[in-house]
Amino acid sequence: MNARDLARHYASLATGVDGVRLLPAQRVALAARQQTAEPDQVIRWKVRKGLGYFLHGENGESISQSPDSFGHPGAGGSVGYADPFHGLAVGFTKTRLTAPADRNTGSDVKITAKIREALGIERRQA
Repeated sequence: MNARDLARHYASLATGVDGVRLLPAQRVALAARQQTAEPDQVIRWKVRKGLGYFLHGENGESISQSPDSFGHPGAGGSVGYADPFHGLAVGFTKTRLTAPADRNTGSDVKITAKIREALGIERRQA
């Protein structure tokens, strides 16, 4: 999968692609509703999660900071997410796997912040 495919997947959830939505908006909202904030069994950090997706917030900084955004950081700093409020879907992949010691200072967090800055998307409160 490449970055374009990843972004297209999230776009099909957030707003639809070419008039087709992968899931109805109500189901997407359900999937993006917090189910837990317990430590993840693999990465051992507390992560806000919906049904299969990471949500914005602490240790989810690589996901857009809109309250209804959802996505998933991948191994080594690749990320995909949807921000339905702003009609935004993002996917980026890397050719070199890297894992920062501090999750909130990695290149994925910096790239996501630059995307929000370039588009003039401010952090919204839940």
